[in-house]
Amino acid sequence: MTPLYEHRQVAWPTVIASLTSALLLAVGIAVAGRNSRVHLGLLALVPAVSVVVLAFFGSMTVRVFSDRVRLHFGIGAPWFTIDLREARGYSVVRNPWFYGWGIHLIPGGVIYNASGFDAVELRMDDGRRIRIGTDEPHALAAALGQVVAS
Repeated sequence: MTPLYEHRQVAWPTVIASLTSALLLAVGIAVAGRNSRVHLGLLALVPAVSVVVLAFFGSMTVRVFSDRVRLHFGIGAPWFTIDLREARGYSVVRNPWFYGWGIHLIPGGVIYNASGFDAVELRMDDGRRIRIGTDEPHALAAALGQVVAS
């Protein structure tokens, strides 16, 4: 099935944090080379963790279909499906800074956000609110408008 909308957003906070940790690792290796008491294998864990974090959380892809929203981070896991038959409305919103990034609970629902503060909020039949962070809030809202009443 072809999506009505598809967009991949880079998770800049994750990318910047991972690159910063890699830079700190380079400095750590340079310092450790002069100090035989520091185990270089332990320092090698930092880039390994950074690569895993980037692979799983370096981006977020959102696809809107006629009956669902499918979103996933990074390489495709974790992924989530939102049944649009249970949605009673949507709106473009701006997240407060303290909602942050990632996947977590917020008052009244859950947020999926890779970067930035713009989002589209789905209001579900059971009262939950699901926020999907995006750098294209109006394009995402237009796609949802083809399926869900606002």
